[in-house]
Amino acid sequence: MAKKTKDDIRIIRPEPLPTVELLTGRIHNHAYRPHAHEEYAIGVVEAGVQRYREPGGTYPAPAGTLYTLNPGDVHAGEAATEAGYHYRLAYVPENLLHSYLEIEPGAFPSHPHFRQRLTQDPALAREFNRVLASLADPATCRVKAESELVLTLRTLFHRHGELAPKEELPDAGAHAIRRVKEYIKQRAAEPITLSEMAEQAGLSRYHFIRVFKKHTGLAPHAYLTQIRVFQAKSAIESGLPLADAAFASGFADQSHMTRSFKAIFGITPGKVQKTA
Repeated sequence: MAKKTKDDIRIIRPEPLPTVELLTGRIHNHAYRPHAHEEYAIGVVEAGVQRYREPGGTYPAPAGTLYTLNPGDVHAGEAATEAGYHYRLAYVPENLLHSYLEIEPGAFPSHPHFRQRLTQDPALAREFNRVLASLADPATCRVKAESELVLTLRTLFHRHGELAPKEELPDAGAHAIRRVKEYIKQRAAEPITLSEMAEQAGLSRYHFIRVFKKHTGLAPHAYLTQIRVFQAKSAIESGLPLADAAFASGFADQSHMTRSFKAIFGITPGKVQKTA
């Protein structure tokens, strides 16, 4: 029986720009669970083909495809063939991209977003891949690394993004869902119940589940789990032991945290701990 090729996924905090997080992956077996990030997720498929999934459907993402995901875009994926796929990705905080685009906080319009989640622009994909590789290299000049990132992200956005007012959801549930999301972030370490979430929204449990998924793309329990994963990751990066990080972020135990963490990031919390 042929031996399975191991996945190789790494998280890098580039020295020139520590507010940006880089992810590099050589994926053969891992399937990412549907999730979303609070940052822009921008990257390139370097080789192979990913089977990319989002609430609207499933699409092939071959080599040269640009990931152009806005904050909150729910996505998942796995290798489309046995050969797997390789990719590089940068998580760029909203305020950083806004500053690169020279958008003043609160300015109108103030919501820069990419028009689609998978973008085809072969020349720009090659350039962005080179910039990400340079950013990950400790020997790269700090000024050069950030200068190239600024210029490339501006080009990418001006070609494939647009400015618009912050989207206001059309029904009365919009404010309620924002309130529940903040409640979850603040109380994630506690044993929150569905009833408490629904009460915060002022909705029945059944109606709350439907409205929450409609506006976030995730079921309430999935959103709670990913917030716990993000908080656990921050705790681990700050130096907290794994068992303590699991407890501090609301997981039942370390093994539960590990399973949930790997489903989203493709690596174990222990691997993050070693690079922190």
